[in-house]
Amino acid sequence: MFSNTFGLVFYQLINLYITYVLALNLSVSDFGEYQFYLSISFFLVMILKAGIDEGLVYLMPRSNQSKENNKAIISSLYLFYFFVFISIFLTSFIWKSLFNKIYPEVDYYRVYFITASFFLLTFASATLRVIGANTERVFGLYVLAPLIMCFLIAMLHVDVNNVLDFRIISFLVSGLVLILLLYRKNIFTLSLMNKGDAGSLLKISLSIFVLQFFLSGVEQNYIAIALLKKYASSDELGLYSFAIRYAALLAMVVIAFNGFLVPVLVRVGESNCKLKLREVYVSTTRVTSTLNLISFLFLYGFSQYLITWIDPKYMASLSFVKILLFANFSTLLFGLNIPIVNSFDKKWEFKNIFCTCIFMLLSSMLLLKFYGALGIAVSALLAQFLMNFARSMRVHLILGLEKKHHMIVVKSFAIAVSYAMLIELIIEYGSKNLYIASILLLLFSFVLILYKMMKEIMELRSISNEN
Repeated sequence: MFSNTFGLVFYQLINLYITYVLALNLSVSDFGEYQFYLSISFFLVMILKAGIDEGLVYLMPRSNQSKENNKAIISSLYLFYFFVFISIFLTSFIWKSLFNKIYPEVDYYRVYFITASFFLLTFASATLRVIGANTERVFGLYVLAPLIMCFLIAMLHVDVNNVLDFRIISFLVSGLVLILLLYRKNIFTLSLMNKGDAGSLLKISLSIFVLQFFLSGVEQNYIAIALLKKYASSDELGLYSFAIRYAALLAMVVIAFNGFLVPVLVRVGESNCKLKLREVYVSTTRVTSTLNLISFLFLYGFSQYLITWIDPKYMASLSFVKILLFANFSTLLFGLNIPIVNSFDKKWEFKNIFCTCIFMLLSSMLLLKFYGALGIAVSALLAQFLMNFARSMRVHLILGLEKKHHMIVVKSFAIAVSYAMLIELIIEYGSKNLYIASILLLLFSFVLILYKMMKEIMELRSISNEN
């Protein structure tokens, strides 16, 4: 758990640096182009994997099969995907024609190689996770790949085409390193998996994939990026892409805590003791809501200064930034609901994600016609808020929580909205000194609240040790 949390934190920090360098060196339109290539490639990787990487994680540890049989399953998958990518490449004239009908100016072959290299890295990483080699997995996925990217950016000329090629190189080299580690662990064999194993794997993977597919459209902004690339200007795509990266800072603040809190929730949930799970859920909600609120206050309050510090050319994205900050704020506001709803009611979660995805797609297309990229940002905010609110209400029903526990979320949301309104009024009518003083005062007050929350964390630690 520690190595994974450390790896995620390191990865987020390095990616933050990479984003900062690229934002400085690329034009607004080129920055949007870069984000589009990554988004479309990551989405294609998710489709090609079809949840099989996660399915392996669920199937293999629960399987009573011999090691040789497990090796046959893994080797068969690598052989299958090798032929898939070779087949796609050999029939590129068909796929290129279809792809360029939607996006005429996009380089199909660059998308192909980003997709193939990222697939190699993530699938090898998932295989290491299956066999319990988590340290090697974290090193390749979260440390080696971003470090190679940093080295290439530092040493070579930065333009949008070069940066995309740097991504291909970093993914490919890191993926090959992980494949070498797998080979040294003697994980590959010439045997093939049997039909029974293939059926079990597909059954598990399909349900995971369907959830990933619809959830990624909302939370990973794939719908927004795809629509903006098709219907908006290149500058709007660039500004919106920058706003996505800025708003993602909100999630970074609580990622280290989630590395501790989520496993506690999962362990207590597996004990089937709803009373204890209820106590842990309320405590984790208090902690995450407080951290989320403090982070939001800082990122929202100082947004115009931080954007100016990064590069004044992105100031036109300020309205997108503020709306997407609220969208990400709503995701973390309602507590750590996903582990619970996935454990107790997966069918309901699928319906929730599916309806949210359809709502965002339709509302984005409608609002895009009238308000451009701003309409898509509003659609993202509404979709994420409704999805997370519904998920929270479902968890409250599952755990049998009383109405007073809703006040944790209500208070945080009310404070955030009031704070945003205060900041906007001060910007409009107040002085700069008053603006900064009000932000610092509010931040100080919530740091004191966070200090009190440390007691909750200590209680959670004791529960974790008990389980």
